[in-house]
Amino acid sequence: YFFETDGFVYRAVTPALNDYVPYAYNMLVLPTGEIFMTPPSSIYTPSRAQKRYEVAWQPVIASIEKTTLCATDVNIKISGTLFNGMTAGAAYGDDAQAATNYPLVRITNTASLHVFYCRTHDHSSMAVQDTTSTVTTYFDVNRDIETGASTLVVVANGIPSQPIAVTILKTCAVQPTTMQPTLSSSVQPTVNPTNHQDLLVCGSSGEFSLFHLSCPTSETISSIVFASYGLPSGSIGSCGSFQESAVCHASTSLAVVESLCLNQTSCSLFVSNDMFKMDPCEGDLKRLFVSARCTGVPGIWTDKSSGLHDYSYIRNPLLLTDGRVIVVDGNRVFALNPDVFGSYTNGTWSELAHMPSGDSPIYFASAVLPDGNVIISGGEYNNAGNYDRTILYNPLTNTWSDIPKPSFATSISDAPSILQPNGQFMLGLCSTSPAMGAVLNSTSLTWTKKSFHNKIGSSCSEDGWTLLPNGDMLSVSTSNGGQPVAEVYNFATDSWSVSGSTVNMLPADFEMGPELLKPDGVFIALGSSGNVALYNTVTNQWSAGNPMPLIDGKRCHSTDAPAAVLPNGNVLFVCATGPDFGDSEAYFFETDGFVYRAVTPALNDYVPYAYNMLVLPTGEIFMTPPSSIYTPSRAQKRYEVAWQPVIAS
Repeated sequence: YFFETDGFVYRAVTPALNDYVPYAYNMLVLPTGEIFMTPPSSIYTPSRAQKRYEVAWQPVIASIEKTTLCATDVNIKISGTLFNGMTAGAAYGDDAQAATNYPLVRITNTASLHVFYCRTHDHSSMAVQDTTSTVTTYFDVNRDIETGASTLVVVANGIPSQPIAVTILKTCAVQPTTMQPTLSSSVQPTVNPTNHQDLLVCGSSGEFSLFHLSCPTSETISSIVFASYGLPSGSIGSCGSFQESAVCHASTSLAVVESLCLNQTSCSLFVSNDMFKMDPCEGDLKRLFVSARCTGVPGIWTDKSSGLHDYSYIRNPLLLTDGRVIVVDGNRVFALNPDVFGSYTNGTWSELAHMPSGDSPIYFASAVLPDGNVIISGGEYNNAGNYDRTILYNPLTNTWSDIPKPSFATSISDAPSILQPNGQFMLGLCSTSPAMGAVLNSTSLTWTKKSFHNKIGSSCSEDGWTLLPNGDMLSVSTSNGGQPVAEVYNFATDSWSVSGSTVNMLPADFEMGPELLKPDGVFIALGSSGNVALYNTVTNQWSAGNPMPLIDGKRCHSTDAPAAVLPNGNVLFVCATGPDFGDSEAYFFETDGFVYRAVTPALNDYVPYAYNMLVLPTGEIFMTPPSSIYTPSRAQKRYEVAWQPVIAS
């Protein structure tokens, strides 16, 4: 007999199609909300009343790695709440378990209404009725899925989330966020120091298991470096060092792997004698080792020097709050205006008001203030001497005005600067001994002295300043007494403190490279020594990155050179191999601090210290001189949903 109950009220349910003894039956909750039962095999479709559920019981999708998917996509991350539902679903007792407290991903094609389930895996939690914790799972797109506009839901025990819109493509058009491929635990990327163009990926699986290999979605498997089914030696941690066994190696290994993996973003195969059409050593449990190269479509540079009268001296780009880019050429100022489609590569130049007569600073402090005005202060050079003037540009009136020099400043010169969390502009008076700061009141245009209590050394010359998520400022100082240390400045207390050891020395010859906070919360410092260090802003711990690449046997270094954060969170930077910052050979790389990829060289070859970079609203990188725009590759454009601004009202 079959009943429905809440523990108090019992309602008889239509009898099953076949009459068995009760202990013979098993039940399973389907993602449709129906109940599957054996034996023999039947499905109970609930009544409309039985199908009604509370809105509070629905899974909630908080984020998804991307909404443009293709049939070959795997390991797509999706996060939210109640992914495991409110119950285990079905029960029997000691003789059978059929719990379904885990998420399924269901995609429905909007045109055909055909439904496709995507395999989910690696759930972060199996807890039920957890309405507050954000959980994650990963899914692999169904290889047979139809293309076009679709909807996606997460289903737990027959209760679906609210649908989100997705687009299904045959080939991937949107890429992962970092250079690291999405890989299983047995697949590890590595750097090949002699080839900066490609990423080497490796994988292994035992006999009778599924082998999977993947590149970043923007890249394809361009070559199989090694493949051996049998008893190969080596370890995944030493990717690229695999060796065939002299007594157990399938001669078909390379051909089979190439046939399935070449020119694919990812590939999978079941490791067996049948797959490789032979048994290289009967009776032994075999394994498959593979290493392959991933190659992607590079970013491109677009020349934007046309329309500038002497583009070789164009420097210091700044982004106005109306979307225009301004650059300085001597005392002349130009603006790049995006076209009607928002394109900067197709934009046009216009000339703005000149700086005050006789002023043509080079290497100065600058910022776009919260009111939209532009401040320029100091300058290492101005014709033949230091530049100690501070001027303000008003984009609305296209006029320049003077701001008095801080009365307590000996000189300004090539000073660092930063906008504090409260929007006030702070200037480093590094030529004043001891070093101090000056904070500008943008209303009264007066300066307030900052004493820089407890600062290491007496100077802040050549230092970079970077704002941290907690509101403090981090700096790797060149006047650190020859010690691998960095300092944190607290704006409220006007005091410095040591942030810890950077592990390796970063400055060299009293110069330092660029310092940036990445969107993943990691601060990266690119040293003029060629060393790289990373600071975790959550744990407040330093760690060493991989040194910059060797080029013709010489270590690249970022001495007085720029860098910019790409949308994917990696850093585009310039380095050189010469003995000092005057080396004229410039190399461009993308890095996360560990993996380095060569980037298409700039259109014009200048000494690294001459370049400046600016992140455009399009995610492109504007660079001077002369004037060019780097359009990132599709992989470099991919960002995390959590990094997006959120409009609240």
